[in-house]
Amino acid sequence: MADTYAFTFSLEELVLLMRIADLPALASLPANPFEGVSEERALGALAAAERSLRARGFLQPQGPEKPFAVYSPVLALIGTCKLARAIAMVIAQPEDQPTDARYYYVSPYMAVEHAFPDEGLHRFTGAPSIDDLADPIKQFLHLDGQQALDALPAGSLAPTAMEAARNAASAEVAFQTLIDQDVPEALAQPLSQSFVHPVCVGTVSVSVPDTPNPRRNAGLIVDQRTVWLLEQEHSDGPFRVVSISAQDAIKRVCDLMRPPAAGAQGSNGRNQ
Repeated sequence: MADTYAFTFSLEELVLLMRIADLPALASLPANPFEGVSEERALGALAAAERSLRARGFLQPQGPEKPFAVYSPVLALIGTCKLARAIAMVIAQPEDQPTDARYYYVSPYMAVEHAFPDEGLHRFTGAPSIDDLADPIKQFLHLDGQQALDALPAGSLAPTAMEAARNAASAEVAFQTLIDQDVPEALAQPLSQSFVHPVCVGTVSVSVPDTPNPRRNAGLIVDQRTVWLLEQEHSDGPFRVVSISAQDAIKRVCDLMRPPAAGAQGSNGRNQ
């Protein structure tokens, strides 16, 4: 795997860095990060953030009477977010754990993961391409060696039936819901078990502006044995459901986030 590097910031540090670098708000940040906070407190928080960034070497002096410059590797990370050709939100709902989200900003030259390792903290990890971030995405979605179930045909499921099966109180109820929707029994049996007892439920939503397909979405139902890929051709249309391997699942997720090639439109990790 190619080299990656990562930096972690408080919200106040991140807001200040973006202001100094004259970058717009990120899709992964609130529109007004200081909503409900007095101007005095906000200014105090930004002043403390400036002191912290200077101490960490992320704001560097350029000479008397000149503004600070943002440390170039940090600028490359947050600058990629501005230049991204594809922006993705990946949500993971592990069984018996809180729901979590990560954002991915992908350009033809660099990919950046924006994660939230703890309350109030923002970790940015940069890599040459989205494929170089496949391992952390696999861990996030609990993709760990699952295999496609042999000889199972793809199924089709209406959104209302999908919702009912997902919310069923037991695998038996989910199974009957699927059967009532004309899902073949050979597919309904393992699918109903996964709906009721998933290891993780994942959703991937990608925005790729100025292309023929500006919105890309997929769902993943991950269990111990297999991964169910759920895709819709239209937002209100039926889901196509198919059993795939963990390896195919991460490839599909990375492909969804892959931006158009440049010009086309319509070493080890380091942490500080």
